[in-house]
Amino acid sequence: MNILNSYLRICLDFNTNLRAHLDPVLKSVSNGSISSMRHLKITTIPLAISCIFPIVYFSGILNHPSVNDEDCYLPLIHHYSQFPWFAPILETNQLHTSIGPLFFIAHRAWSGLVSSSDFTARLLGLCMMLTATLAWNAIGQRLGLRRQILLCLLFLVLPYHAIFAICALAEPLMMCFLLLSILAWLAAIDSLKSGSDHHYKWYFCLSGISLGLAENAKQPLITVAIALALIGQFRLKNVWSVAGPLIAITIQVPFWLLWGNIFPPGQRQGMMPQFAQMTGLYPDTSIHLLAVAGVVLWPAVSIRLKSIEFWVICISGIFVWILFGPNIDQNHPDRFRFVGPLLQASYHSSWIRFTLFLPFLAGWHIFCDSARHLFKNDISIQRQALMLASILSILGFINSPLAFDRYATCFLPLWCLAYWPTMETRLYRTNTALCLMAIMSIIMVARVAIDPMLLLK
Repeated sequence: MNILNSYLRICLDFNTNLRAHLDPVLKSVSNGSISSMRHLKITTIPLAISCIFPIVYFSGILNHPSVNDEDCYLPLIHHYSQFPWFAPILETNQLHTSIGPLFFIAHRAWSGLVSSSDFTARLLGLCMMLTATLAWNAIGQRLGLRRQILLCLLFLVLPYHAIFAICALAEPLMMCFLLLSILAWLAAIDSLKSGSDHHYKWYFCLSGISLGLAENAKQPLITVAIALALIGQFRLKNVWSVAGPLIAITIQVPFWLLWGNIFPPGQRQGMMPQFAQMTGLYPDTSIHLLAVAGVVLWPAVSIRLKSIEFWVICISGIFVWILFGPNIDQNHPDRFRFVGPLLQASYHSSWIRFTLFLPFLAGWHIFCDSARHLFKNDISIQRQALMLASILSILGFINSPLAFDRYATCFLPLWCLAYWPTMETRLYRTNTALCLMAIMSIIMVARVAIDPMLLLK
């Protein structure tokens, strides 16, 4: 009951802040104040985000053919819609998927409300992504980030986010509960610092539960739980700030015991046969994901040509790329380990393959800069937590033989929030990056809705 009350307090807090902003604006508008229109535009962001739902719903785009992992997920979603909600748990060892059973339980509950079909399954993904976008906006408000409209646009055009909104995949559920978890965690910190109440305990617990649900959809999120626990232990130094992330990990323990591993047994079975038995460490996976991050975060890179530190990072990045960089040459069999827009762009010419080093170098700068901030402890604890979660996620993916671009969604939104204070001061760079990502998103959606071979023929 206390956790439910904490959740309701977050919702009421959001509504109170919205009314606190909206009431004076409406009064000013009624008095003819034109300057208040800027404030009104900021407070209507959640409403504008919600308008995306009917646009996508009535456009018919949710009726597209199966893409990505939908060929695997949709039959299972329809299968479990005919059985009790706990059936996915009982059969979790038999599923040839890389996700836990909570994804199918969520769809089982959803199908009980709206029936089971490909369209309704994708509709749940759309609802999840819209909720994630609203949570993203609320997080930006709690962090005091400026230019909220651009910030929301950034979330909408991040790699694969447009695809997640129109497909029945695990990422929408993961993204929704991950950002709700971060929102509750930030509310806990604000409550802890205020010292006026003790609700931070329940906020931390609520954050852990939400993160546990997200982690069941994507097991690599365990690095986010570890990061929050470390920040709680060494920065906040509060037992509840450590207990929250541990709850997220504890939720996974029964599934780990069933699987005999921290990953579902079906994960390897669902891979391409040539990669299913691969073991060991794959630094080129992490390097590739850093390149994906660099495509988004390059506006935050500070180019200081007179700084020795800048050149040390550049030179070390060159050596890392030469020694461990991914080989995505068209004639190399390993290229099938890398899937996404970066790989598809590299098919057009060897020159593009060479220039992929540049976004990696940007991502390498962000990686090193995040490590420097953590070492010096010279920025807010909230931003440090987001940076540490991203760093640990990058390092964790060294264990993965596959390096799909969409894997970056496990950490890239958090890194974007951490570096938005820098990005929003460099509008020309940021707007350029947003335009490029918007074009990529439009092309990807067009391939799903119109022609899978668009611009590839």
